[in-house]
Amino acid sequence: MNHRIVQVEPNSIAEELGLRAGDSLISLSGRPVADCLDYQYLLNTEYIEAEFETQQGERFIAEIDKDVDEDLGLIFETGLMSKKRACANHCVFCFIDQLPPEVRASMQFKDDDWRLSFLQGNYVTLTNVSDTELQRIIDQRIEPLFISVHATDPVVRTKMMRNPRADRIEHQLRILADGGIHFYIQIVLCPGLNDGDVLEDTIRTLSKYRPYALHTAIVPVGLSEHREGLYPLTSFTKRTAAAMIGRVERLMQGQEEPFVQLADEFYLLAEKPMPPARAYGSFSLVEDGIGMVRLLEKQFLQALEHTAPCPHPYTATIATGTLVYPFFCALMEKAQARLGINIQVYPIANTFFGGKVNVTGLLSGQCLVHGLKGKSLGDKLFLSRTMFRAQEDVFLDDMTLEQLRQTLRIPIEAVENEGAALVQALAKGKE
Repeated sequence: MNHRIVQVEPNSIAEELGLRAGDSLISLSGRPVADCLDYQYLLNTEYIEAEFETQQGERFIAEIDKDVDEDLGLIFETGLMSKKRACANHCVFCFIDQLPPEVRASMQFKDDDWRLSFLQGNYVTLTNVSDTELQRIIDQRIEPLFISVHATDPVVRTKMMRNPRADRIEHQLRILADGGIHFYIQIVLCPGLNDGDVLEDTIRTLSKYRPYALHTAIVPVGLSEHREGLYPLTSFTKRTAAAMIGRVERLMQGQEEPFVQLADEFYLLAEKPMPPARAYGSFSLVEDGIGMVRLLEKQFLQALEHTAPCPHPYTATIATGTLVYPFFCALMEKAQARLGINIQVYPIANTFFGGKVNVTGLLSGQCLVHGLKGKSLGDKLFLSRTMFRAQEDVFLDDMTLEQLRQTLRIPIEAVENEGAALVQALAKGKE
């Protein structure tokens, strides 16, 4: 496989070799390069023989002496150096199948690529991964991985994922654990499918793979209002969320840092207090919404304690999803007292995905317009950066932050989802 070079970094080995954009990498030390992980693995040596092809079709081999961790200084067409691997499953709970019809095409692509599991923390099912690829993961020490298990019972997992290869998960986990590869686990919990006794059996089975199985995150199924023709599923309620908390707490009783942890959403739905911050250890599952509330609270209160009152009092507005609205109201009361400013919090219903979707990160620009237009918003509106595309000021429905500013006619600041960042933003005033 040839990998086309799009940029050569200045003062790099590649520049010394005379390589240019448009040339291609053919192999390293006689081996073809499958992707970016293969590339980094093969580069991890003091001497390599790299084969290149110029734009004119001339091939040459460069003998390179370098430091073990020294890069060549090449930028390729894609970060993966190959196409993303598409999902081969048809999961009954897949959120992409529940998107509104008008969403952009990039949101509709279903990836299930184990390389992105390592590089970005994406959860993957392993249904499109062969034993040969598992051995490559072991040989190249590619860890930790993030694996969507959902159920270890082969019949239940196959039913949920509608893929006959879904029944291989225990075999795959055993290969990884025997090879010394660490992995995190996710269970998307669907009432009536993989909860109850099935869940307890799954937890007992996964526990066998410790210490290589690091933690198990249980998140509730997310259901939008765009489910016509899809498998009938139900959401968790206050009562069923409370029952799930009780079941998992009994299973994990006596463990200092539980192997299984529930998403914050269960506690917020059940209106039960979150576990203390110490129960989340290093907050390794915060990207799954586990411990996110406690971490934000801890960061916020620590920063607030060391922040002086705002020199110019003003009225700030914070817009959140309906689920965390009570939490933010309580937190902002403390901020008002310390900073000497007025803070109002608005819960925003999700009109884009539907009322059952209640988290802040899935609010669209349309939701904010619908929930805030015509209301008294004070001097400045603060939004969580989780509402936006990565590295962009664009909402899920393609509305831009600037368009929202023009519509609501108010200064708006997008703040990172981190407690100290929010304190700092509130304290600096409306300027």
